[in-house]
Amino acid sequence: MISFVKMMCSFGVVAATNDEFTKKRYSLFILWKRYMRDGRWKKNGAGFTLVELLVVISIIAILLAVLVPALSKAREQGRTVVCRSNQKQIVLGASLWAKDHEDWTPACHWSEPKYLKKEFGFADGAYNPTSLEPYIAASTDSKGMVYVCPSAKGVEFFKWSGGSEIFDERSMRLTYAINGWLATFCDFNSDGVGESPGTKPDPKFKNSSAAGNPYLFEHGVTKLINIRHPSQTLFFTDLAYTVAGPGFFDPLGTRLAWPVAHAWHGKKAANSSNVANTGIGFSNIGWVDGSVSKQPKDFIDKPKMGEFPRWCYYLWNH
Repeated sequence: MISFVKMMCSFGVVAATNDEFTKKRYSLFILWKRYMRDGRWKKNGAGFTLVELLVVISIIAILLAVLVPALSKAREQGRTVVCRSNQKQIVLGASLWAKDHEDWTPACHWSEPKYLKKEFGFADGAYNPTSLEPYIAASTDSKGMVYVCPSAKGVEFFKWSGGSEIFDERSMRLTYAINGWLATFCDFNSDGVGESPGTKPDPKFKNSSAAGNPYLFEHGVTKLINIRHPSQTLFFTDLAYTVAGPGFFDPLGTRLAWPVAHAWHGKKAANSSNVANTGIGFSNIGWVDGSVSKQPKDFIDKPKMGEFPRWCYYLWNH
């Protein structure tokens, strides 16, 4: 290294006699050597004053205050896009299932694996004909797949479940629900008839435990071809339960004593336990026609005297 420096100095001396530019370059080289040798870059370097430092810190704080909310919003928008993509795949899988089953909608246990497991309360290895697993390559048997909305992370699921491990893991296995009025007998009016959009359900299966009930594992209560307004009829949506029926689905948060987690996108109250309530957030909806969008603006309109909630229009026969 020393010989190299001597060589460079010799070169500089020789070159300096030939050219003024090289002479200047050699002078700069010598100054740089002395500067580094004497340690002046450490001892005499100019530093920031306290005022300058405070100004810089203030500018950084202001930039963070502006950028962090924007970045958070961008991340949430990204999660919403993933959620809608998930629902798109689920709706497509359900439509393909319907084409293979005489156009019937899937039944209640659409999200369970093709072969049921004892850990979820079924006969181990029993065949589940209504499973969408062959069409989507996903089921509640696995965590973090297409059945899970990324925005549902941190949302309290099944607070009343008594510490059940299955329910506690729901947010990692399933965060979407099928329209209960398409999949099974739903009786919001308590009139024993049901309000299915399409074919009316068979009244003898009002009790889900009735013998031979096809709405559990065979098929839903109606055929897609009988739905009069596919673009305005909810097929799947965000919900902490597999079926969006009257016992679990409460978009306004006024009917149920224990509202099930729903509408967690863009929620305004991060620590609110009642994420179903109006004004907290919104849900994504997969429609029967295959489209997916944010819930309509009037979805959570409060009913007038003697009327049903507006959201019923999008789930019932209309």
